[in-house]
Amino acid sequence: MKFLRVFLCSIPLSFLSADDFPDSLGLAHSISSGQTVAGEIERDADRDLFSFLAVPYVIYWVRMDPETNSLRDAEVRVYDPATNLLLRVSSTGGRSNAVADLPAGTRLRRVYVDARAFAEYEKGHYTLSVSIPPGSVVDGDEDDLPDAFEDAFGLSTASSGPEDLHGALGDADGDGLSNYDEMLAGTHPLQSSSVVKVTLLELDELGNAAVEWPVIPGASYLLQSSDGLLPFLWTDLITLRHTGAVAEVFRFGPIPDDFGAKKMFRVLYLPD
Repeated sequence: MKFLRVFLCSIPLSFLSADDFPDSLGLAHSISSGQTVAGEIERDADRDLFSFLAVPYVIYWVRMDPETNSLRDAEVRVYDPATNLLLRVSSTGGRSNAVADLPAGTRLRRVYVDARAFAEYEKGHYTLSVSIPPGSVVDGDEDDLPDAFEDAFGLSTASSGPEDLHGALGDADGDGLSNYDEMLAGTHPLQSSSVVKVTLLELDELGNAAVEWPVIPGASYLLQSSDGLLPFLWTDLITLRHTGAVAEVFRFGPIPDDFGAKKMFRVLYLPD
């Protein structure tokens, strides 16, 4: 099933004397579900920062295992910016693992993992992994959409497969986005007005443009423009995070005519 596909990767147990992983969220090392990485707490108060993309309606396990005869106590902190959720799980039982259960979200988001020693002045080696608990995702009709998502929005849980109108590749509301893409973006698969795309383009008498698109609470978007010539080269115009409590339409403009060049616009959903 699409949302259960993982990238299996194992990084060799090679430990460096220098800091092996970043200490700040902005530089967090990207990992994937199903991946295991090996790291080292090299100094007092050291921490290693990781991030991964969490698919909506899926539960994740984040596990930190201290290596035998090395790091004694582990602590893993999992931060989900989309919900302001902070999980803090420690192991203080003599090299036992620390496992954090990340609840399912309702749109694609980036989750951050902070791996560190629980006790001050502890140093040593560990492995960190992200996985989906076996049997935690139910997809009764095998259409690559979790039943939880279909139940939440009224899609059929008895479709014929991914290409069905109510399957992952279908477009039940005809708005140009597949049901799976709507699940990732947090939009409604049965409402054509709930979509991540430019829904209105206006030009004034000087040729300056204004664009509009729907936004949902807590979501971030990127508006880009192109001169319309192949191959399309997109230029970033604005990054927006909707901090309002309800869905609404955002308007951006005026955008200068740029000496009469033909313009195209698109909006992208950005995971937190």
